Amino acid sequence: MSTSDHEGIFSCNRRDFLKAAGLGAATLTIPGMASANPGAKSMSVVKQEEIETDVLVIGGGFAGVFAGVKAKEKGVDVTMAVKGYVGRSGMTPWGDAFLVFNKGLHNKEEWLKLFKMGGDYLTNLDYANLQLDYSSKIYNDLVSWNALENKAEAFRNKVREMGINLIERVVMNDLLTDGSRVAGAIGFPFEEDKAIVIKAKSVVMATGAGAYKPAGFPLSSLTFDGDAMAYKLGAELTGKEFNDTHDTQADYPADCWQVRNFIHKHSFLHYGPLNLEGAFAAHQGQLPWIRPKPPIPEGPPPGGGPGGIPGFRPPPRPRGPSVGGASGGHAGHKTEGIWPADSRCGTSITGLFAAGDALGSMQCGAMYHAPGVSGCGSCAQGWVAGERAAEYAKGVKKPSVSMKQIAKLRKDMLVAREHEKGYSPAWVTQVLQNLMIPYYVTLVKKEDRLKAALTNIEFLRDHFVPKLKAEDTHELRLVHDTKNMVQNAEMKLRTSLFRTESRGTHFREDYPYRDDKNWLVWITVRDNKGKMKLSKKPVPKDWRPDMSLPYEKRYPYTRFPGELKYVKKLKL
Repeated sequence: MSTSDHEGIFSCNRRDFLKAAGLGAATLTIPGMASANPGAKSMSVVKQEEIETDVLVIGGGFAGVFAGVKAKEKGVDVTMAVKGYVGRSGMTPWGDAFLVFNKGLHNKEEWLKLFKMGGDYLTNLDYANLQLDYSSKIYNDLVSWNALENKAEAFRNKVREMGINLIERVVMNDLLTDGSRVAGAIGFPFEEDKAIVIKAKSVVMATGAGAYKPAGFPLSSLTFDGDAMAYKLGAELTGKEFNDTHDTQADYPADCWQVRNFIHKHSFLHYGPLNLEGAFAAHQGQLPWIRPKPPIPEGPPPGGGPGGIPGFRPPPRPRGPSVGGASGGHAGHKTEGIWPADSRCGTSITGLFAAGDALGSMQCGAMYHAPGVSGCGSCAQGWVAGERAAEYAKGVKKPSVSMKQIAKLRKDMLVAREHEKGYSPAWVTQVLQNLMIPYYVTLVKKEDRLKAALTNIEFLRDHFVPKLKAEDTHELRLVHDTKNMVQNAEMKLRTSLFRTESRGTHFREDYPYRDDKNWLVWITVRDNKGKMKLSKKPVPKDWRPDMSLPYEKRYPYTRFPGELKYVKKLKL
């Protein structure tokens, strides 16, 4: 590595939606509208730092740490660029569940059968297999790193011990290219006006997924950054129509570390409920949307059935009632992200690999169905992506990146710092949250409401996003967060309109049933001359349900409101 300077119970039209979403005249007069930018200045002369490395890992959560460590073990130079802080990045606070598959105790075929059903038959069994095959080795690594007792410092210590070049509190904004292959990335630090150019032979995208900055889930720094970077280069993304339905405690909504600061190793499966009951109840006028939740029992968690390993849990803070909306914008673990080009964390972009929640592996299909598969899956995919990136880097020449390309990306990245007036990214984010987080938009969907929301998101995209201002580098981060979230919201609305059925955590009030004839597919979205192009990717026949079975036996475990009436009417 070298461094140098240089039907509907609820219906509304678009005008009604504008009012409900808070885009009325009163909202448009609040602070944050177009105003002067006292920090505006030219970015043409700011310092530029250049770094060269073999493998660049973007992200510092479970997937990022394993990718960096396993790449380094292959004898290549590794640089990790992390938006947050290793040990507290991404979904690290939720490393409280870790599934361990023991081939001496468990029946793999039975587990995969349950995974397939639990994901509403959109589960990618290649990645489910990957997670199971690597789980014991990962667990052993975590034990040797002392990560079960102190994962925050253990992850940091391991990265330092391996001699990985670690750059934290940095926003990577664009991927660099050398012809058709990836050649690194460009970004900026939080603390100063500076461009950071990292040239690399291969890149592992481990940025996690994202949400719209809700309270109660450790996603505040995850804003679909990896999706945005790959999308610009023509990569396909998937899983955007689905939702994560985690709730949070009403008393301490953002205290994810207190609630989730223990690790337990379970070896069991369950059919996760849709967890949409609160949204359904609210939709029928049963308010408030608050579900009582008993305190978490003290002591170690129960074993996970055969082979279950008890873990450590400190005395928890008693929990009050829980409320929904804690993860608004998140599609669910291992559901959304960059479409995999193969079964080993490769992408359609040469030299770019992806892992964890940044990879749309569909490891869990349309619904998160087994505790511990997310953390374990991130580690497994990081392991594989890191090794593959290292092997690829060994076989290619040092990339060549033109100064013209760097100059253009740098200018686009920093332009908000030059705007003498514009819109506050924090204010635009609030408008976005009001549009996208309400249950009747993303959880209980219907065509008219989806189209109304899309009209507003398109307006944010075209009118506000190009005029966002940044007074300093901290606000510049928010500019790019907001830009990525708006783009992602458009994807979610378009894919939700496209999938005219209900499946997993995607519920359409106007199509409240699974349509196996037309929708045993994954939906991908990619850029096509500035427009979003949606496509279907059929699920392999061996991974589909037994179509000789009646509908109710194919799907015996969850029911959407109104589902059976439509099944009978349509003779499904």
